[in-house]
Amino acid sequence: MTDRTSLYRTAFLTAAVTAGLVLLGVLTFLMSSRDSAAPTLADGGAVTAAAVPVRIPTRVEYRDDLAFFDPVSGNPAIWFHKLTDGSYDLFDAAGFHPTYGKEAPLQTVTPMIVGDIKAYFQKDQEPVRRAAARPASRPALRQRIQQSVAAPRVLESQSSLAPVARSIAIPAGTRLDVILGQRLSTATNSVGENFEATLARPVIIVGETVLEQGATVTGRITDLERPGQVSGVAKLTLTLIGVYAEGENNVSLQTAPLTMEGKSTKAKDAAKVGIVTAIGATIGGLFGGGKGAAKGAAIGAGGGAGMVVATRGEELVLAPEQELTFTLARNVNIR
Repeated sequence: MTDRTSLYRTAFLTAAVTAGLVLLGVLTFLMSSRDSAAPTLADGGAVTAAAVPVRIPTRVEYRDDLAFFDPVSGNPAIWFHKLTDGSYDLFDAAGFHPTYGKEAPLQTVTPMIVGDIKAYFQKDQEPVRRAAARPASRPALRQRIQQSVAAPRVLESQSSLAPVARSIAIPAGTRLDVILGQRLSTATNSVGENFEATLARPVIIVGETVLEQGATVTGRITDLERPGQVSGVAKLTLTLIGVYAEGENNVSLQTAPLTMEGKSTKAKDAAKVGIVTAIGATIGGLFGGGKGAAKGAAIGAGGGAGMVVATRGEELVLAPEQELTFTLARNVNIR
């Protein structure tokens, strides 16, 4: 009779611990779903993506009194895209060209580029202005105007045959701030995959902008570790390998590796084992005294450890629009 009673108590104890494990699993899932998925950098700082308002840029027509900069703050008020034929499209907001999409990120104006834009549009308008200022009733004078209009274009085309080549070196150690153009994750990406981003800020050397804000850069995943089931955290190592500079094709880059780590789950794992052990000990003590408490604690600890082993740690995820900072590892020459 005593053996049968002991058997019943053991069966009941096991069933109670199992129910406790199921309840703990549900609570753990609800808690983890509310946790922030933001990864951390190798030095412990959180990696978060700031919300960026998105608006389709509107094309702006050039005119002589167009304000390229805010008169109060001095910040750029016009964004541009230079076409392959040397012409410019102007817009009133940051973003991508409505026609060409992500292949053509818009760039903010600088005092130097504003001079080029004005020279381009005023060059096309000057012949019309000069012709309009002459009397239409004088054919001979009008013919001379047409000849004078055509002459500068010939000189311009001849001078373009022999441009003066010049290069500027971006020194090693220069900081490159970029904004990711896609999602990266230790769960879905692999070592060797490339990704795209855009420069968050221009690169200025001795007062001259050599890489415009919004320039497209190419990066590569050089190392990736998924979180272990018992210990360890997710790791992701990135580097930049190229940039599309204005007037050139892809320029090769070499930056120092940027390594990021996901969140550690050691504290949560210990809490899970401790909670299940306490549940087992409590139930065992109710039905079997000291021996029952010890037996319940052992069963609970085993169940809690099994749950930790069966659950991976948190993956590291970088969202689109995430800003990252790289450092050049060697000099880069931009023509």
